[in-house]
Amino acid sequence: MLIFLGAAFWVATYLGAIHISSHPLAENPENVAGVLLAAAFVLTRLGRARLWAGPAKFFLIYFGVTAMLALGRYAMDRQFDPLRIYFQYAQAFLLYLIFSDLCRDPRAARVLILTFLGATIALSLIANFGPGGVVGAARAGRGGVAERVGVLGMNLNYQAFLYAAGVIGVLCHGIARWPRFGWKDWLLAAGAASMLLALLRTGSRGGLATLVIGVAAALALLFRGRRWAAYALLVPLVLYGIGSAIMSSEVIRARIEDTLYGGDLGARDVLAREAFEMFKERPLTGAGTDYIEELGTRLGKQRIAAHNTYLQIACAFGLAGFLPWLAGLVATGFRLWRFRSNVWAAAMLAFFFALLAAMVPGNYAYGRLKWIFLALAGAMPFAPPSPVKRPRAAPPATAGARRPLPGRTVPLRGGAGWVR
Repeated sequence: MLIFLGAAFWVATYLGAIHISSHPLAENPENVAGVLLAAAFVLTRLGRARLWAGPAKFFLIYFGVTAMLALGRYAMDRQFDPLRIYFQYAQAFLLYLIFSDLCRDPRAARVLILTFLGATIALSLIANFGPGGVVGAARAGRGGVAERVGVLGMNLNYQAFLYAAGVIGVLCHGIARWPRFGWKDWLLAAGAASMLLALLRTGSRGGLATLVIGVAAALALLFRGRRWAAYALLVPLVLYGIGSAIMSSEVIRARIEDTLYGGDLGARDVLAREAFEMFKERPLTGAGTDYIEELGTRLGKQRIAAHNTYLQIACAFGLAGFLPWLAGLVATGFRLWRFRSNVWAAAMLAFFFALLAAMVPGNYAYGRLKWIFLALAGAMPFAPPSPVKRPRAAPPATAGARRPLPGRTVPLRGGAGWVR
């Protein structure tokens, strides 16, 4: 039941824009599925869950420290708004615990991965071919010569992040399967093409950088002598297709020109500079989850996030929260690196590198995809790496020993039997 609810919650995260009721716990399908999943986990698995194991222990320390900081600030200031913002971090903490325990079952990991690919491909099809009431566009580039297109109700950069993750996963699967492609593999390839097109239509520079870094990491990690056919035939075709699609995308070309010639970084350089100044003022415990108010005041805005996950956590919780969170990331990456000979682990490690890059321009401190992926990467069972087999040295010949004559019966060494 938990596997089914986990998959249902993953699909529901794509339906957050659908309004159901005014109650906070049943406001949209994501909230309803999250409440059912949390209740089922508490009632059936909480007492037997393995929570203090692997990278999870560092993230448990992170969430414990940040919870104490949030409650301590509430006790001193009696302001509920920062605590309400922290509830989003707490939801991410609960999701990580649930999926970390759930993904120890290989069946659950497989179901979640297939659910993610299916939901993301469906989202890309809607973005590419959906009606006007579901798909929206925004002007981009100098003079508004290009349009950024995506599904309404979801952040365009987040959509691009999802598509990049899907393309990286399908590429790893294709390299591992080549040349034994069946009809399901060709369907996944068509889905990857749809996700690539949808990513480019979002015009997300961060999503494009995530895709490029993830593809490069996947090609380096999956390179093996027995996969030479994929690297000789499949990989050149894939790289040519991706490069051609990028070069033919008008919105991507316009936004890259804005970056190179106009220095347009979406004000992220200004945000990073001011956020780092805030961190230096309170390096130990941070400014709290409502740092967005102070950051917005410094920049003449109402409220604005750091648009950088590393600075987002450092500004909110200081080194007390940032260091255990960083230790959890390092432990997760090290676990994937140990099992990199496994195809699943290599694919996740490639996406892990892409995630590290995506967190530079994005706010993923309590992002659903980030925490579910970290739970999957930190708990999914992988086959242990194969030990290196070394040839055994031949035993030295006994001095003065003579070979037995042909046809002569001699006992085996140790008296275990006879050979003629």
